[in-house]
Amino acid sequence: MAVNTTSEQALREMEQFLKDTSDEGQQNPFLLSAAVLISFEPENLVPFTRADDTPEMGWNDFFLYCDPVKRVATGNWWQLRPLVRQQALQQLGSREGFRQALAVNPDRAKEPLQLLYEQVLTGAPIDVERLQREELVSLSYMMEWLKYLPSPELAVLQQEVQKAIPMADLLVPLYKLAGTQFVGRRSQLNAMAEYVGILPQPTDFFSSTRRFFRNALNDLGDHPPLLIHGPGGIGKSTLIAKFILNNAGHRNDNLPFAYLDTDRTIIEPRRPQTYFIEAARQLMLQCPEQQEELLNIKEALTKSLQREDQFESAKGGYVGGAMALEFGRVISRIKTPVLIVIDTFEEVQFLGKEVVNGVWSLLMNAQSAAPNLRIIVGGRVIVENRPVQELPLKELDQEEAVELIGGELEKVIEPSEVKAIAGDIINVAGLNPMSLRLALTIVQEQGIHNLKKVSTRNWFMQRVRTEVVQARLYGRILNHIHNDEVRQLAFPGLVVRRITADIILQVLAGPCNLDITTPEEAADLLDLLADEGALVSRDLTDGALYHRQDVRRVMLKDLKEQVNTTVIKAIHKNAVNFYNTYSDPISRAEEIYHRLALGEEPAAIEKRWMPGIENRLRNALEELPQQGLLWLSAKLGVTLDENMLKTAGLEDWENITAVSAGYSLQTGNTQQALEAIRQRNDRSPNSPLYRLELEALRSLSLYQEAAFLVDEMLASFPQATEPSIRSEINLQAAFAKEALGLNEEAIRYVKQASVELPPEPNKDGIRTLVTHMRLLRKMGDRKDNERKLLVAQAIQWLANKELLASLREYPALFREIVAELGKVMPQLLENAIDWLGIELRNDQQVGTLSQALVDWNTQLQKEADTKVGELQLRAGLDDDLLPTWFNYIKKSNATRLTSNIQHWRKELYVNDIDRKGKGIVDFDKALVDIFRNNVDISINKDLLQGGSGYGFTTFK
Repeated sequence: MAVNTTSEQALREMEQFLKDTSDEGQQNPFLLSAAVLISFEPENLVPFTRADDTPEMGWNDFFLYCDPVKRVATGNWWQLRPLVRQQALQQLGSREGFRQALAVNPDRAKEPLQLLYEQVLTGAPIDVERLQREELVSLSYMMEWLKYLPSPELAVLQQEVQKAIPMADLLVPLYKLAGTQFVGRRSQLNAMAEYVGILPQPTDFFSSTRRFFRNALNDLGDHPPLLIHGPGGIGKSTLIAKFILNNAGHRNDNLPFAYLDTDRTIIEPRRPQTYFIEAARQLMLQCPEQQEELLNIKEALTKSLQREDQFESAKGGYVGGAMALEFGRVISRIKTPVLIVIDTFEEVQFLGKEVVNGVWSLLMNAQSAAPNLRIIVGGRVIVENRPVQELPLKELDQEEAVELIGGELEKVIEPSEVKAIAGDIINVAGLNPMSLRLALTIVQEQGIHNLKKVSTRNWFMQRVRTEVVQARLYGRILNHIHNDEVRQLAFPGLVVRRITADIILQVLAGPCNLDITTPEEAADLLDLLADEGALVSRDLTDGALYHRQDVRRVMLKDLKEQVNTTVIKAIHKNAVNFYNTYSDPISRAEEIYHRLALGEEPAAIEKRWMPGIENRLRNALEELPQQGLLWLSAKLGVTLDENMLKTAGLEDWENITAVSAGYSLQTGNTQQALEAIRQRNDRSPNSPLYRLELEALRSLSLYQEAAFLVDEMLASFPQATEPSIRSEINLQAAFAKEALGLNEEAIRYVKQASVELPPEPNKDGIRTLVTHMRLLRKMGDRKDNERKLLVAQAIQWLANKELLASLREYPALFREIVAELGKVMPQLLENAIDWLGIELRNDQQVGTLSQALVDWNTQLQKEADTKVGELQLRAGLDDDLLPTWFNYIKKSNATRLTSNIQHWRKELYVNDIDRKGKGIVDFDKALVDIFRNNVDISINKDLLQGGSGYGFTTFK
């Protein structure tokens, strides 16, 4: 077989060779040996030969079908390519053949993956639940190699592996947090076990009934959330991860858990339902008996988020609290304690007390319905004014610190040296785990003798706070940078948050006194700085270096104190000039940061704002002067503490308060929103609080007060008030009057709202138009002609595809449009089912939908001249009676019900394309009636009667 020029050609030829020679009994002995080894060293590979093997078979072209193994640090290791391995195994034919092939290499490497592979090859039992994710993934590949082998055991094993991988995915971040070296914290682990209600991990055959305490049934008041708190670097996340790993995933006595890290993008504290969406997803993997119920909750919550209207909170309807109760009821049916962990809770606290209240309220709702639910929260500071059980986390004790140091340095020092060296390190770094690990990094890079130069015992004995100790250590890392130019760049260059070669050349070179003039020199310097992993990390998406946030937080103050103000200003100005020429989100965020750091006027910076850059500026707040802090807080939706807020000017106060009040309205904390809005009585001409105050009153069903306040507002508006504000307040008045049943008065306000708006199609215009249409419909036939004119105008406006598409962002408004136009524009109804889903808020609506399905099914049955209607067949019902359909709808998952109706409407037209058959037309009318009912409920929530609660689309 000739050598080919490419590995792909060689592989194809090898595959053909294997195929051709297998029929002739010719087999490559080296391939057969390598096929049963995960990896091999060629010089030690013994070929698997048989009596009839031809002598020329062997090394010829062998390496063309192998790849080097890069994961092994030392040695010359290779492995077969997967397809070649699979065919070679097929030539071996059976487990006996595998055993014989293994036997010819008795000195093969006994690494864990090889031992696992041998279990698969020989059919030995494998405890899948004890394997970590990497082993499970490898195991799935091994079974793919053996897919030709008829084996019931392998089929069962493959099913077990596929189920186990998602569970292993949950544990991967926890293994990273726990690390390889965990010491001490025994009393804290015991306290956590006591709180949760479990015995320590059993060493014998404890059953779940013996392991779990009976206190799981005690009152909530006895078990408020356990708050593990302490300063940064103290080891909160590590402790939590260790506790979960000690207790999760063990057969017959596992602790179902959900680990919810606020730092993850799937968690949005401002939308606290996301905590329960992710919790339901994780618990579904661990609690098969509750899987369907948890899936229902997950999908219902996901759909409710899609229906949230950021502009019309009073009409949106907050369902989080009710869904949290439903989540708790499902959890209560699990026969063990269930643990929910919320980590890095300081990220929630950073956003303000309103966000904390929103998250905490949902947690309490869930726990009130689930006596077996335990909640552990990890954060830096205490959660104020909330019931918690505190577990403060302090520094390691001396013995634990020595154990940590010994474990980390076991490869570079003798056991007899541990105690003395540990004492030196502890004297410098203290007993904070992060500080210790930082000091150990210096030891490993610089050696113990240089470590002693980091500081003196006198300095340490001043007992400065932990963060300052960390800052001093990071500062000393600057002194250990070997390259002088890198040291100059880092100090003061790390005033900037992001560094590239262009930034070095155009922003930092001058202020840092760097003697570089070419892009190549800047790129070389960037690479040298990248080696300082204790200071910077590289963003793999754009190659830039970012000042590590944990480092920046503790050392920036020192950096600013030691660098001349003129130099710092020069860096900020250079950065503004550099980023000003770019328009991408990263550049715009950095430009705004540097402008704010320079103290530029927010009014000027406002022109440079770009939606979508909020997350890139969150970490900047603590670095900014007060003026910039107030402006950016409003942009980021961060509520400042009351003392800081009192110092704000009127417009800054209004903008920040509007964010917090809007959030409170979105999460159902309406009274809290109203109290925040009324902290001050004065208003700027175009205050965002006018609308929010009226929405709060309407959400509280205080319609009379809202109507009275509108008249006061309209009478007091100064000339500078924008027409859009006047229009909005008139429209709010119309909603209040409509809720009171005063439709004539409501129309007067709607007409005034229209006067203030531009005539071309736009969101505010269609909102006013559809409100007017609804009021005219409610006034009966005498207003039909007037209403038809408005309907025609609305149809014309909605022909604008851009306007129609934009309405997806305003679900409350789109619901109102469908309620008025769905019977004459079927496409709107299709969009509504897709965008909003089938919203059923009470039993009356379930009855309406049930009757519509019965009637449609009957019509289909007549058209097809069959005994059973097509809808009944598709729903899998025994009969088409109204109670049967009623129960089917109430038991259906909300997403599944919506999906079914979508398909039925598209596939079961009575008269095919023209859609004029009685069944489909009547069914569509019933759907529109349900939308109309939901709109009435959103205008006046007192109309909500029956069912399980506001906003539910799943009934149990």
